[in-house]
Amino acid sequence: MSNFQPTKYKNEFIKANYDRLNIQVPKGHKKLIEQHYKAHGYTSLNSYVNALINADMGLPR
Repeated sequence: MSNFQPTKYKNEFIKANYDRLNIQVPKGHKKLIEQHYKAHGYTSLNSYVNALINADMGLPR
């Protein structure tokens, strides 16, 4: 039987390839932000925030 652990593999990959940012917003804004990004065709808050940052910094999407 294999000792492969998919969750451990995924977590190690993320740790090696991504930085983590935590933000805080006023109570109640999370739901408004979620409605807004979904209305604009984004599938996740992460993709929305990355698109905003890239556009602001002039980076490729």
